[in-house]
Amino acid sequence: MSSFPSPWAASYSPETSLDAIHCIFVDVQATGASPRSGSLLEVSCSLWHPSLNGRETFQESISGFSSLVTLPPGHKIPRRVTKLTGLKHSALKSAPLPEEVAARLWTLMIGIKLDIDQGVPWVWVAHVARYERSFMRALCLAHPPRELNVSDAERLFDDLPWICTHAVSVRLYPALPRRTLSAMNGFFGGELLRYKRSGPHMKATQLIWSALFVQLLTDHCSTWGELGLWVLKPAKRPKFKPPISASKRLDTPSLPGVYRFLDDQSRVIYVGMARNLHQRVNQHFRGQKGHDEHHLELISIARDLSFTTRASVLEAKWLESREIKFYQPKYNRALRDNTAPFYIDMTTGERLTDLDLKPTQEVIGPLIDHYLIESLEVIQSCLRGDYLKIHHRGWPVLELDEWRSQIELLRDLLYSTIDENLSGEAKLSLVSSGSLRGWLTLGRSLTYEDRSSSAGECTLVQKAGVFAQRLWRVYKESQWQRLLSVGELVWYADTGGTSGSWRALFTSKQRPNTDHDGESLYSEDRSSIYLSEPPQSQQMLDDPLEQLSSLGGNDIESRVEYDEARLTFLTVLRHLQDGEEVFWRPSTEVDLWYCLRPSRIVAPLAPDERYAEGESHTK
Repeated sequence: MSSFPSPWAASYSPETSLDAIHCIFVDVQATGASPRSGSLLEVSCSLWHPSLNGRETFQESISGFSSLVTLPPGHKIPRRVTKLTGLKHSALKSAPLPEEVAARLWTLMIGIKLDIDQGVPWVWVAHVARYERSFMRALCLAHPPRELNVSDAERLFDDLPWICTHAVSVRLYPALPRRTLSAMNGFFGGELLRYKRSGPHMKATQLIWSALFVQLLTDHCSTWGELGLWVLKPAKRPKFKPPISASKRLDTPSLPGVYRFLDDQSRVIYVGMARNLHQRVNQHFRGQKGHDEHHLELISIARDLSFTTRASVLEAKWLESREIKFYQPKYNRALRDNTAPFYIDMTTGERLTDLDLKPTQEVIGPLIDHYLIESLEVIQSCLRGDYLKIHHRGWPVLELDEWRSQIELLRDLLYSTIDENLSGEAKLSLVSSGSLRGWLTLGRSLTYEDRSSSAGECTLVQKAGVFAQRLWRVYKESQWQRLLSVGELVWYADTGGTSGSWRALFTSKQRPNTDHDGESLYSEDRSSIYLSEPPQSQQMLDDPLEQLSSLGGNDIESRVEYDEARLTFLTVLRHLQDGEEVFWRPSTEVDLWYCLRPSRIVAPLAPDERYAEGESHTK
């Protein structure tokens, strides 16, 4: 047999039965795509010995090992790799050295070679054999056993045959959009792989090969020689037929709502929101060009579909946010975070939770952007003469004397922008104490042109102006979010397709017990009600601060509440920007409606200014 499935595979007798072959399942994780561009992070191996009834006991694996690998001196785990694997550099401090891991692999391979010489067939099994083999070869040949010279070590490693389950999957399941390890693992009902770790990936490879193995023996080939010839045949790619029936997809209504994709064990793997459920759900399955790998993998695994309609798009967004946080679906990228928001005391700059707040306390929040506040804390320390944190990421690297001179320029700028009605001593106190009032005043007074002209070559002043303006925008946004998280909202809502209607929605957690025309005003899930016309009596509302001071218990406590408040704010803002009217009142017990004034509502930050906050409704 010439090659199976790659040029490095050694030949057994073509008559060797697949039932008789012993397998070593292997997976590696690394910091790059090849040994030239990355270093090995983790190796996992698992040995399987066939029995007389191998088909039934295939998944019974024995022995093997899993080990992290210390990185070479000076090497760090890239941030993108940490995000994929969950591994930080601190986790490798007590990991074995590369030569120790190589010694274990050589012990394993020498034992396997002795078995092969005595007629017992062994084969390495990996999902993408070229990737795993390249890193293992680089590791092993860099640390060969003392009893082997370089050429003997190369020959021993290269003589061991490999099976690539991806190459087999491509031929057995050519119609699937993706045959990645995660996609095939989900296709065969494996546990969700949230991180790229070698242990779970090795077990997934074992599950995949066990399913492929049975199908090969049943329908295609039973010997090593037949498998070698079969895997060399090109794979034809027929049209993909989604596992979810067309009738179920076509039965979805043209209404706003939330849809869920489920795997073969009825686990929710994706939650989506749509203005038109019918259009959006079927869009997932229209062609494969233009879709990213994440999406192609999702539709390979999805086996069932469920949906829930809502009376408006805003209510659908609320439900989507809650369900993503509850189910934590693997294929959702946004809205998964459950980190609680925090507040900042405007006088002391202290971070507070909702439990720390007092009714009369002036705060900025709710916030989730820790980086913005950390950056301001650094420069506040400098204003107080503490330069220990000046090398915080994002700030210019300057000599201490230059920092001091620029801090003086910044202190003068803050002093000049604070309310002129305050006395000189009061102004100096605000500046020296690092009070956020001075920063808010500076941020409100600056425009982009102001920052450029006033800062000149002063990098620190320039950067401080950027942060001050962002703080001001976040402050105004948070005021509106807190206000719109209570009371009743009336807007011309999207209700499916191109249709719309005036809807009234009670946005706070408490639900009124009053009736409207003999019917319950709001259901238990806070769904909106239809109105034939908008409120008639109203006042203009352009600043939420006065209303906030008169409302009690309007603090946003959880991330669910925060995201709902932000989604409401963005929806209201979009309607106002489109020239539509939006009305609000603090409670159903007060017959006074306010018409929101669009010119006074601050637009959200641009994408490059959001930092960790992000756009909460994007995928």
